[in-house]
Amino acid sequence: MLRSASKNFQSVTVVIDPADYNMIIDTMRKNNGEISAEINLKLAYKVFRTTSEYDKMIAEYLKDQL
Repeated sequence: MLRSASKNFQSVTVVIDPADYNMIIDTMRKNNGEISAEINLKLAYKVFRTTSEYDKMIAEYLKDQL
């Protein structure tokens, strides 16, 4: 679901890291509840970077089982 949401970063804000909550809240307060496409793109990148690392760990585990 994270990847699906991130593909729509222009209109969807995906948060994978609790450390980003304050930045998002501050941005929303300053911008009448809006998050820019630039911030959404950065957050989407973070999702794909994180999930790709997770996928790599799973692939390595499965390879070791062969």
